[in-house]
Amino acid sequence: MYNSQKKELKITLIKHFTSLYIFDKTNVNHLKVT
Repeated sequence: MYNSQKKELKITLIKHFTSLYIFDKTNVNHLKVT
């Protein structure tokens, strides 16, 4: 059970950082365009 919780947390973190990274990239692109 503990292992699966760790796995879930890891997946959540990965998703979070991925969305942050994508958001950051789109922001940078947006600034370049302006």
